[in-house]
Formats: sequence, C-alpha cells, structure tokens
Amino acid sequence: MKKQVLSILAALALCLMLLPTAALAETAGTTGQESHTHYLCGGDSCTEKGHTCTDKITFTEWTSDSSLPSEGSWYLTKDVTLSTGNEVTGELTLDLNGYSIICNSDQSAIYVMSDGCFTLTDCNGSGSEHRFAESGDGSHRWVLDESGPITVNGGVITHGSANIGWGVAVNDGSTFNMYGGTVCGNRVASNYGAGVDVYKGTFTMYGGAIKGNVATYGGGVFVNDNCAFTMYGGEIDGNSAVRSGGGVNVSSNGAFTMAGGAITDNAVTGNTNNVKVEGGGGVHVDGGTFAMSGDAKITDNTVTDTATTSTAKGGGVFVGDGGTLRLSDAVEIKDNEINGTGSNIYLPDNTAIEITGNLTGGASAVGVTLENMTASGYTVFAKAASGVTLTDADKNVFFIDNDDGTCRLTRGGSELLITYGEQHIHPICGDTCTHRRADGSYEHPNVTWTGTATLPDTAGYWYLTQNVEGGDTWTPVDGTFLDLNGYNVTMTGEDKAVIAVSSGAFTLCDCRKGGTAANGKIAHSTKPNSGSDTSGAGCGVSLLNASDAQFTMYGGEISGNWIGVTAKDSGGFELYGGSITGNTKNGVWQMRCRFDMYDGSITKNGSTDNGNGGSGVYVTETTFAMHGGTISGNTSGRRGGGVCVNRGTFEMSGGEITQNTSTGDGYGGVYVMDAFTVSGDAKVTGNTGKNVYLGNDVRGQQIRIIVSGELSDSAHISVSAQNTPTDDAPVTIATAATSGWIKAGNFISDDSFYRVITADDGKTATLEVHEHQWEVLKDSENVLKEHCTVANCTTAAGGTLTLTASDKDYDAAPGEAVITAPDWHSSTENYVIAYEQKNDDGSFTSISGAPTAWGSYRAGVTVDGVTAMQEFQIKPYTLYSGDFTFRAPSDLTYNGQPKTAAVTAKDAIAGAIGAVTVKYYDADGHAAAEPTNAGTYTVKIDVARGEGYCAETGMFDQSWTFTIQRADSTGEPNYTKITTAGKTLADAKLTTVDSTLRPAVGALEWIDDESNVLPDSTGVEANKTYRWRFTPTDANYETLTGEIELYHVTYGGGGSSAPAYPVSTPDKTENGSVTVSPRNASKGTTVTVTVTPDSGYVLETISVIDKTGNDLKLTDKGNGKYTFTMPGSKVEVKVTFMEDNSVLNFFYDVPNDAYYYEAVKWAAENGITGGVGNSLFAPNQPCTRAQIVTFLWRVAGSPVVNYLMPFTDVDEGAYYAEAVRWAASTGIVTGLTETTFGTNDGCTRAQVVTMLYRFAKVQGMDTTQGGMAIREFDDFDSVPAYALEAMDWAINTGVFKGDNNRLLPQNACTRAQIVTLLRRAFGK
Repeated sequence: MKKQVLSILAALALCLMLLPTAALAETAGTTGQESHTHYLCGGDSCTEKGHTCTDKITFTEWTSDSSLPSEGSWYLTKDVTLSTGNEVTGELTLDLNGYSIICNSDQSAIYVMSDGCFTLTDCNGSGSEHRFAESGDGSHRWVLDESGPITVNGGVITHGSANIGWGVAVNDGSTFNMYGGTVCGNRVASNYGAGVDVYKGTFTMYGGAIKGNVATYGGGVFVNDNCAFTMYGGEIDGNSAVRSGGGVNVSSNGAFTMAGGAITDNAVTGNTNNVKVEGGGGVHVDGGTFAMSGDAKITDNTVTDTATTSTAKGGGVFVGDGGTLRLSDAVEIKDNEINGTGSNIYLPDNTAIEITGNLTGGASAVGVTLENMTASGYTVFAKAASGVTLTDADKNVFFIDNDDGTCRLTRGGSELLITYGEQHIHPICGDTCTHRRADGSYEHPNVTWTGTATLPDTAGYWYLTQNVEGGDTWTPVDGTFLDLNGYNVTMTGEDKAVIAVSSGAFTLCDCRKGGTAANGKIAHSTKPNSGSDTSGAGCGVSLLNASDAQFTMYGGEISGNWIGVTAKDSGGFELYGGSITGNTKNGVWQMRCRFDMYDGSITKNGSTDNGNGGSGVYVTETTFAMHGGTISGNTSGRRGGGVCVNRGTFEMSGGEITQNTSTGDGYGGVYVMDAFTVSGDAKVTGNTGKNVYLGNDVRGQQIRIIVSGELSDSAHISVSAQNTPTDDAPVTIATAATSGWIKAGNFISDDSFYRVITADDGKTATLEVHEHQWEVLKDSENVLKEHCTVANCTTAAGGTLTLTASDKDYDAAPGEAVITAPDWHSSTENYVIAYEQKNDDGSFTSISGAPTAWGSYRAGVTVDGVTAMQEFQIKPYTLYSGDFTFRAPSDLTYNGQPKTAAVTAKDAIAGAIGAVTVKYYDADGHAAAEPTNAGTYTVKIDVARGEGYCAETGMFDQSWTFTIQRADSTGEPNYTKITTAGKTLADAKLTTVDSTLRPAVGALEWIDDESNVLPDSTGVEANKTYRWRFTPTDANYETLTGEIELYHVTYGGGGSSAPAYPVSTPDKTENGSVTVSPRNASKGTTVTVTVTPDSGYVLETISVIDKTGNDLKLTDKGNGKYTFTMPGSKVEVKVTFMEDNSVLNFFYDVPNDAYYYEAVKWAAENGITGGVGNSLFAPNQPCTRAQIVTFLWRVAGSPVVNYLMPFTDVDEGAYYAEAVRWAASTGIVTGLTETTFGTNDGCTRAQVVTMLYRFAKVQGMDTTQGGMAIREFDDFDSVPAYALEAMDWAINTGVFKGDNNRLLPQNACTRAQIVTLLRRAFGK
C-alpha cells in the first residue's frame, strides 16, 4: 500500500515539472486557498435565515472567462462573458467570488434545466465593486457602466447593454437556491421575471440581491402556475415592471413565501403606450398565494399610472381576485405609493388577509386599501387562522391608507374590520347606563358602535342605520352586539325565525337615536297565526339545540311574532331591558334553557286561543328566575296568562306580575305545577281571577311556595290553592326555613272568602275560611271605600264606590251624576242621588231632580251615613249670530218713513234665551233710532240671559246691514231758448224757478261730456245739445242730469251753415264705457271716441257705422281714444269688451270656466304666484307650508324683517326663507317643533284657515266674530281646538264656504283652494 502511494506521488511530481511556469503559479495559488472552503452562505459561519449549514464546501477554481460549468462546486477567478446562455443540467454550486457573469445573447444567462439544481453564493460579496447606470431607453434597467452612479458590491449575473434575457430561468422540475451574489441589469421585453423566472420549478432565496431588472410582469421575480418561491433573506429592490409586480409577480396557483428579507424601491412604471397598469409595486399576487412572516418588509415601492382613468392598485402588494395573502410575526408593509399617494396592500371585495400568527410589528406597520370603501357599514379585511386568537395588538398593526377620518379599524372576535360612517358611543344597555354596582359605579362602560345598513356577519358592536327587511333568518356570530338604533329588523316569511342564535353569545340593545319609532323592533312583516316553539318558525329570536347559545337583551322590542323568544336545549336567555310584546302565542317559551329576567317588560302577548298557558312566559323542564321587570297585560285561554311553570322551577326575587288574564280557567297570573320560590320584593297582584294558583304535584300533594329569602314589607303575592280550606282544615301556602322571612301582608288571598294567616315566627302562611264584615269609609270627596273590620283579614280592603258628575254644555237635558261600584259588596240600585244648586255666596240650595239650566251644582249620595259628593257645572251655550235670523226692512228707498229690521231667534234656542233688543248704528257707528234717511245701517242685538245662555250685548253679523237708497229726482229745469248767434250759457238763464224739478230746491249747472262744470261764459253753438246737472239740497235724493238743444238753426238753399248730425252710443255697455265728443257734428267735423274698460278687461272691438251700414275709418290716438271724420248723416258707435287674459295665457291647466279662474288670475296679476313652471299652475297639487307662507308674504308686500331664523330645516338661500322668517316673527306660523318648520309638509284646510286668520289680525283687519256659526256644518266637531276661532271667522266673512255642508278641516288644501281663499280674504 505504501509503495502504491509513493508511486502516485512520484508520477504527480513528474507531471508538475513538465507544466509551464505560469500554469504552475496559477495552480499552486488556487488549490491551496482555504478561503474557498466555506459554508454555502459564503462565510466561515452560517448566518443566513431559513437554513442550517453543517459542513463547509470546498469549491474548485473555475478559470474560463467565456463559459460556465453545468455541474459541480466551483468558484470564479475572473469575470465570465457568455455568448449564449449556460445550461445547468446537474447539481451546480457556483461561488461568484466577487466576479461578474455577463450574457451577451438574448437568452437567459443561467438555464436550470429539467431536474437540475443551481446553487448560487458569493464569498466575496463585499470585497468587489461593480458600477451600473440606468439605460437610456426609458426602461429603468441597470447596465454595466464603469462611471455609473449605482454601485453593486460582490458578484453579479447580468446582461450586456445591447442584449435582453433572464438572469436565471428555472425550468421543468429544477431548483434554484440563492445564498449570495446579485442578479441585476436583466431585461425581458413583453415577458416575465427578468431577474429570476420560476417557470416550472422552485426558487429559494436565503441571501443575495435581485436588482435593476425590467420586465412586463415581475421585474425581479416571476412565479408561474404551480411553482414556488421562498424568501428567507436577501433583497429584491430597484426592479421595475411595466404592468404588474415590480418586485415579484405571483401567477395563478403560484406560491410565494416570504419569511424574511426586504422588497424595496421596486416600481410598476407603465409606458408611453397608455398600457393598462395593474399594480403591485412590491408584489403582485394574481390568484396565487403569498405568505409573509418573520421580520419581512415590503417598503418604498411605487406604481405610476399616467392613464386618463387610473386602474392601478396596490403600491406595496396587489391581491387579485382569488389571491391569498397570509401574515404573521413582525412583518411590515408600509411607505408604498401609487402616483405619489400612499397605497400598501390592495384587497378586492370578498377577500380577507389570513392571520396565521399574532402580529408583533408594532403600531401602523401594515397599510390596507379596500376595493370599495363605503359610506356606512363595514368590511372584513382580515381573519384569524384556526388556532389563532386575535387581540387589539393585532388590530393596531394595521392602518388605513389615506384615511380621511371616516373609516376605523375594529376587532370583532376572530376578524378585523374596517368600519365606516358615524360612530355611536354608549353602553350596551342603551343611550346611558342606569345600572349601578354596589360601590355606586356604573356597571356598563361606554363602547364604540359602528353603523351598518345590513345585518352584520361578523362579531363586534354594530348599530343599524336603516330598517332591514328580508326573507332569510339572520344568524349572528359569537360576540355580536346589535343596537337597533330605533330601526326594525323584519322577516317577510312567516315560517322562519327573524333571528336564530345557533352558537355563542348575541346581545340586543336599542339606543333609539335614529329611526322614527319609539323602539326598534324584531318582528314579522305579517303577524303569524301559527308557528313552532321547537323549530323557531314564526318566532322573533330562537335558541335551539345549542348548549353554548346565549341571548342577552338590554333594549328594543320583540313584537308581532308567533313567539317572541323561544329557547330549547340551549345556553340561556337574560332580559335586562326592552320589551317583548304583542306576540301571537307566548312572549317567552323556554324548555331546558334557563331564563333570567332582571328588568324590561313582557306585555300584551298571547290570546284566548292559547290553551297551553303562559302567554307571558311558559317554562318547562327548566328554571325561570325573575329578579325584576314587569309581566303584564298578557292573555291566555287557560293556565296562567302571565306565567305557566310546567315541570320546572320559578324563582321570583323581584319584579311584578299584574293585569294578566286567563279566560278559560281564570288563572290570570301564575300557574304553578312545580316549584315556586319567592324572596325580596316579589309582587303578584291585580291579575284577572287568580293571581298565583297552587295546584297539586304528581303525587297529589298541595304545592307550597318556598320562601327562599326574607320578603320585604312591599312584597305582595295573592294566592289561590287547588285544595280549598275548611273551617277545621286551613291550607298551608308558603313556608320559610328562617324565622321572620314571611311578614303579615306578604301573602293575601285571591278569594274574599278566605284570609291568609302568617305564623308568629314568620315561617309559614296559611289560608283559612273568612267572612268579611264591611264598614263604609270616605276615601276622597267623591269616593267611598269598604273596609273589613275582622282582625287579621289580609284582604281587608273591599270595593270602592265612585260618584261621577261631569261638567257639560247646556243641551236642555238633565245633568245627571253616575254611581260606579263594580266590586261593591251590596247593590247600589236603591241609592238616591241628591242635587243642590250653588248660590252666588258659595252656599248650596237643594233642588228637585237633576238640573237642566246652566249653573253650578253639587251631587251627593249617602251610604251608611257617609256621603260622597262632587261639584259640576252646566255651562251656558255661547250664542252665535248664526243662531238668529235677520230680516232687513222690506222697502229700502227713501220715503220719509222709518225702516224697521227684524232679528229673531231660531227655533232651536228660542225657548232658552231672554228678550232680544234690536239696535241700529249709522255708517259712523253712532246709535240711531229706527232709520229714515238714506244711508247704510248696521243692526246689533242685546240678548237677555236665558235658561241655557248667558246675556249678550252688541252681538252682530257682517251681514246684518241694510241700505236706504236715495229717492230719484224728477222733472226738468226752466231755461231761456237762444235764438241768435253769439250768445253764452249765461243767456240761457238755467233755473229751478217755475221748473218741474222735484224736489224743487237744489243747485243747477252746465256740464260737458266728462261731467266737468262749464262756465257761464261758454259760447252757445247752433244745433248742439248741452248737458245740465241738478244736485238736490236734500241728500235723500239722487242727482239728475239732462240735455237741451239751446240754439237750433235750419239750413236752406243759399244758406251758409251746414247741418249737424247725431253721434249715438250704446245705452249700456258691459265691462266698460264709451263717450263721444261732440255728440252732434256737421259733415267733415273730427269726432273723438273715448273707451274705458273696467278693471280686468280690455277693448275687444270698436266700430263706427253710417246710416247705410258702412264702417267708417277710425284712427287710434292711444290711451283709449279714437277719431273719425263725420259723414253727412247720423252715425252709430259700437264697442265690446273682453277679459284681460294676458296674465293667464301661459297657464295651460287653468280653464276659463274653472271656479278658481278669477283667483289664479288675481294671484298672478299681483305677483303672488308664478305657477310651478312649464306654463303650469298645478291647481290640484297640495300646497306646502313653504308655499302658503310665501303667498301670504307676497300679499303683505314681501317685507324684510330682522329676525333670527329659528328653524334648522329652512335653507337660507331658499325662495321661501324670507317668507318663513317674516311669518315666524309675526306669529303667523309656528314650527312643527322649536327647530323644525316642515317646509315640504302639506297644509290641512284647518291649518291654512288659521294662518289666514292670524295674517288678517297682523294686517289690522276686523276679525270680530259673527255671522254663520261653524256648528251648522255636519263635521263641525272635527275642527281642531286651535282652529275653532279662525274657522268661525273664515265662515262668517265668506272666506271659507265648506263643501256640501262639510268643513273637511283635516283634508289637504290644494293650490287652487289656497289662492281662492286668499282672494276672498284679501283681494279687496
């Protein structure tokens, strides 16, 4: 053996001697290097994460500068430039030793072929330096440049500046392990993974770096379908992608596990072709899985999207639909951006982060952006994996990207949520806590509640923001707290429960801050008439067959269901507040599920059809513990309207059970067929029939109440027993273990034939036979009561007798008092009620029988020498002018005789009033005797007191007026005929002397066509008529006018003067007038015609016709004047007038025959309304409060007032704002509340009339009452009290006329009706 070794050594020495000197020097320098025997991670100690090195590896020197080995363990001694990619076919471990591998082909620098394994390390990672610069082609790729600004220490794998290709491509079934070195400066156009392309294999990174690589997808690393990339350390930074995954892109079904290292400063850049940018500046997970743990970091990555509509998402991590993101430990994902705005993790809808271990990265280490950030509600963004319990520390690791303050992070059990909208802060028991501990502190602290528009599917504190209705049962998860917030949760299907608590704890409360109801409700939309107590069908809340299910109720209302709360074989139900009411069968039904009631109410459940009993609470095979609250008003067919205990235990230490009914057997309160224990302040009284019924147990033994603790003095329990006592055998109903626990009066008998005796030691209570001895006592002025005088009578209080005498208005019927005594122990049929009348001095005088006349009285009834009395009044009827008939004098023309009017009472009141005196007042308000002279007179009456009416003075009605007309003057004046030219009117000597004028005394004067006085110096023309006017001195006569032709000339042959012809006008014209000047004219004379339309009318036609029927030419001179030239014959002027419809031409929906036509026209002409737009007035549209005050404001002249607007719902910029301000300042309107006006609320007829009435008073109009009484209308009694005075005014003044003798005060008032009322009231 020794010889063989020596022979080998000799041969080796000979070979060395034959080598060249240079070769000998190189070989000698490498084979002896200890530095190339090291761990995979490049040093003499193993420091990298994710692996453990047990043996050092000896690397063989690689000397080629143009090729690489395909297998073995080698280290480089120089830079290697490849003309084609190197294929790794076996196991190759390559130590870069600080040198570069540069690929000058458009291929991958390293191809790891099928089943190959490539391990890369660098023992000289910090000892050498390579310089890079960004390429000038806009791709952001790094290229080698000796003067470049980017420094990379250690060995690199890169491409030449003119070449594109992958750094490392991992192919079929192959493996790439990276411990050191840098893969940088590689680029693939329109392709994937420029640094490392994990195409069909596995890549594990323990150290080193991947930098400055550029691809379309996954600039640093691309992980293809069904491939895996695990990163324990190292860096991926400075890479870029055009569309997605600047650092890493994980494709569908790919897996990326990041247990350490950092992904930083990578970018998704887009390009100039407006390509769609997806995002994921650090990591893009497109349907694959990304698990991040340890101290891994993803920071300072960016996405740039210059598209018009940006689609980029996830500056740090993009998780696509179907993608999975798992986090644990001290990970960080922060300081990443999109277009300069913070964006870290992007999660699509219905995707949540899976937390596989508690997070320890500290506050605000991971930022989150969701696809949809809504206005209210919540989104689950993270869930705990199995076996992980989340804490607030896990929640605090996260923050919301670009939080504007409207979003919050909350923890709900095993989930983390982002919640939106307004928060409520209050305790679980309601708006404020009223529950105090023994030390005085409040039991329930404030918690923060998050709004939701839907029923939440995750744990947490939630409040509803709207009513929720649906056909599916809601199953809350463990740890759900729901605040109804005044809103309802309604089930549309009758065969399901509204809420089913299937496991864990569910708590219900109601702060009642929102909604419109007094309480939020859990209900069915249609109250079920059938259901199931064991399946939950038709129930409000069910707990069925779930031992850990727990329901706690602090507020809200469970109503309108088959059963309110049904529970079987479950954890339990605790009631601290709220109400369970109005359910068809039971309020609460419990079977083998404990029920504790601390407060709240169970009321008005059940019906007479419930034959099982316990309409309030039904308990079987379980315990019902009542510590407080009320069970009342429930109804069953039998066995306990309030509570039925069937093979269970009822423990009562407080609360009250009262006013419950059992119609079939009379056991209205509590029906006990098993154990019933009481203590404390328990109360069971006031139920119909029996309060507590103690039956016999299964052995036939009388059930007894067990007093388990001392009863308070105020505890009262009324009892009946199946076994009735006899004279010799009382029945024990209650026992206590300790003396003094039962006090006298704690137990009373339901039946007055028995009494309860409490033992001296306070340990037992028994029923014994008892006969009452009643005495009558006075309880109050009009109430008598019975009291039993027998000692130890526990039902000593007997019945009550009440004498009621109510005030009434006079109606001619007797005012009778009434005796009510439903539980009185003797007949009241023969009791006599006496009556007395109250005198002015306060004393009383007996009268016979019940009174009928108005006045003050006292009724009394005496029983056993004790009298109950009550005073009452018969109020006099208020007289209205409508109670009288007014008749004006028959002859109302002046004749020198007095005129007499008549005012007589209508038959309905004629016998109940005193004498009526009629008085007259002239136009100045002065009293007058029966009038004689012409003028207008008002009639008032004085009415003496009668049986049913007070005296009235000065009663009047606006219709009680009459006018005596002036008498007509007659005759003609005396005058002197003119016979020669050149005379004046003075020469006519107009006089009353020797005239036929009657009366004979008065003033005479000449007047023109315009009624202006003509001076006496006026020259008299031939053949012209002159008008005269006679004004009598006696004002009781009318003025008289006439015409005279003073000077007539007849023209014959050779004469020089032309004849005058008459110009005739209509004797009467409708809606206007017409005058002419002169009235007679000769041929060729210019005649002027003046037309004057009445208000609201315009000239329709005008024509002048000669004797042959020809129209003469008219010249319009403006202002209603027209001229024509007189022909040689008489002429006739004709005119017609029409309504001025110019204002209404644009209201298409206002026909001219509508009752409201004139009112709309008036309102439009006066600027009160301009319609609703589109040339419409909308006459039948209801008028809002804002519109009516605006109308009134415009009628008033649109005044501006200095008044602070009290209403928050009136926009200062609204058209009606100033109107509301004015109306509020004057008291014309008040708000619906102190701060709410109700701008868009409709107005009833009563409300509108009230506003008009108040406006009339503000305007100083006469609002004195009188005239037609509103009680003459069929529905007078439906007028609200606030509107009575206003409605009376409106009827009396004719503003309001009713509809078929109905006022309809509650009907909505339309726009047409509004303007009609306005015109009637204020149109003058």
